[in-house]
Amino acid sequence: MIQPRWAKGVPFFISGTLFLSGVFALIAPVPLAVINLQSGRVRALLALFTNAIVVFALGGKASGTLYLALVGVMALALPEVLRRKGNRGSIELRGLQLVGILLAVIGAGIYLAAHRVGAAPLAMVRSEVFGTLDAILSGLAHDSKQTLMGDLEPEEWKRMFWEELPSGLGISLLSFVWMNLVLVLLANPGKVRERLKLSPSFFSNWRLNDFLLIPLLASWVLVLLDVGPASVAAMNVAKVLLAVYAFQGLSILASLMDALGLIGWVRLPIYGASIFLMLPLLLAIGVFDQWFDFRAKFRQAS
Repeated sequence: MIQPRWAKGVPFFISGTLFLSGVFALIAPVPLAVINLQSGRVRALLALFTNAIVVFALGGKASGTLYLALVGVMALALPEVLRRKGNRGSIELRGLQLVGILLAVIGAGIYLAAHRVGAAPLAMVRSEVFGTLDAILSGLAHDSKQTLMGDLEPEEWKRMFWEELPSGLGISLLSFVWMNLVLVLLANPGKVRERLKLSPSFFSNWRLNDFLLIPLLASWVLVLLDVGPASVAAMNVAKVLLAVYAFQGLSILASLMDALGLIGWVRLPIYGASIFLMLPLLLAIGVFDQWFDFRAKFRQAS
């Protein structure tokens, strides 16, 4: 099949377009990572440059900076992590490495911003977060505030938001990494799956180590004991681990759709409905799969 000439230019603006769309911003690194693995680093850097120009021109300086800091870093780091030799079947380890890279970039950005204004990094972040929350509350009507805060006073609500911010950041980064990692592996540019010795059905068969249940249960025990700061930290850990089990729930859902013969775009609305409408069920399936192995039952039934 002959590729139209215009199609050859698509990679040089599609990532920026996805980012500016808002809805598809999370998968904006995928086209760049695919180019990197399929056509090499030089072409990927050129595509990143042209997409960054698009974002800066249409979205402004703030959007362009965010694009380079998150999408650009992910688009460059993901292919390198997948190219790295050793631990061939461990996509979990590669995912954690990507989370670490993103955290390092975010941390460096916060440090530089704090250094520029002569403030302590944590104090600066707290001030920015509380200032943003105050601005949000001031723009809401009384009924909307009650819906958002419930029976909490504004200061107590802001304190709880601050305490839960680490898990929110952790879940956001894990979701960002997981989505891009899985989509790139499914696309299989440059036969990356073969190099990692992963089967085409790797996602449907992906299963967490049983050992992960220990920190999950331990963190919930600390939460129930309510021992102050330790319980707050444990709550953040528990939420992040539950998010990981939600990924396993999606893997089980993919296995079920394999058994039912559902392929292609039919899966997308099912994934979307599961995440936005049935997240507690998805979490439960992901956790209880450690004991019941639902996928084995799907294989027996098919």
